[in-house]
Amino acid sequence: MNVHEVAARELQELRDAADAAEAQAREASPTGPTMTHDAFMAELEAEDRWESAS
Repeated sequence: MNVHEVAARELQELRDAADAAEAQAREASPTGPTMTHDAFMAELEAEDRWESAS
């Protein structure tokens, strides 16, 4: 096996590990409370108003 083949194999292993980590992260349950989109947007707007008042 030459240097290029070893490098290609190592690169593929790193890509596979990154893909596995990404898949695991997507499956992880979210932390913190869930909220509706409307509630989230209202919270962002309130933060914007508070920051613009400062």
